[in-house]
Amino acid sequence: MEKVLDSVNPRKSYFVVYYKDGRIIKGKDLYSHGWEDVLDGFVKLEYVLSTGNTIEIPKAKAYLPIVETSAGKGGIINFHSITVNCLKEDELLVHRIILSQTAGSPLVGEVIVGREDVPKKLEGPWKYTG
Repeated sequence: MEKVLDSVNPRKSYFVVYYKDGRIIKGKDLYSHGWEDVLDGFVKLEYVLSTGNTIEIPKAKAYLPIVETSAGKGGIINFHSITVNCLKEDELLVHRIILSQTAGSPLVGEVIVGREDVPKKLEGPWKYTG
């Protein structure tokens, strides 16, 4: 395994969703993020990292974030990235927020964006915007 040069503190990194009526729901952390508590109808999604970076995810019809981890030596959980699937009208934008940096990898807080076809069936806890 490559040596980690920089990483976020997963206990101090979380999502925030904003609603039109002023309500705000803040996730707990990256271990027990709280995405299941988010209600449909929000207007803005962002991630706040322990490094001070705030990443606003562009507007979409629905979102499905996935925290990517691996098991390290001694049962330590390594946090690699947050992949936020963003459903648009005719495509799926995938925003990958880097949580740990190794030699030659993107910097912590950088966002890599990709595109995929919209899946025929949406599985998982997708949350829809208002």
